[in-house]
Amino acid sequence: MTQAKSSGKFHSARLDILEYSKNYFYKVISDRVESNLHKFYFPSPEEFKFIVYGDSRGTWDNWKNATLVAHAIEKEGIPFVFNTGDMVKNGERKEEWEKFMEIAVFMHNSSLYVSLGNHDIPCIYFKKYFYLPRNERWYSFDYGKVHFTILNSNSSLSSQLLWLEKDPSTEKNMENSNISSSIIQFWASWKFGGNKKNIRSSF
Repeated sequence: MTQAKSSGKFHSARLDILEYSKNYFYKVISDRVESNLHKFYFPSPEEFKFIVYGDSRGTWDNWKNATLVAHAIEKEGIPFVFNTGDMVKNGERKEEWEKFMEIAVFMHNSSLYVSLGNHDIPCIYFKKYFYLPRNERWYSFDYGKVHFTILNSNSSLSSQLLWLEKDPSTEKNMENSNISSSIIQFWASWKFGGNKKNIRSSF
């Protein structure tokens, strides 16, 4: 079953039924414009790889190094990619988000999960360009026996802790599920009124 929603020229589609260890091919058609044929691989939950990178804001060198990294990721053909934040230098500048999307060529073939960096806020364009679980600023998902949790270190931890108490990423909840590993991602150090606090002390 496929569900889609649109807002102006932005569209998203949810694929509910996919089979493991298979390649899927697709193209995007809008009016008279048609994309190239792309594919993505849906790996077995028993064995899969992912790439983590971050701080890809590339205005300082006209996105040269960020482009090299993005093409290297595409070459690896990894199905899951995580960006730890600071995708752009100024979250209020639409052109920087458009440039990030332009150079992130691996997104044709990989799923990208991101966390907010301090340079990505305010998140008006972040939420416009990404379609992520829950409230999109912090969220979680399972793949096989691995639970991924993405937090927002630019926001108060208290509201996220209330949510985390019911999230399988906590050790207590992991014992009551089939999750064997938990990975938590967030940008840099947590900030409270300008003071940095180690995230480990909050769990």
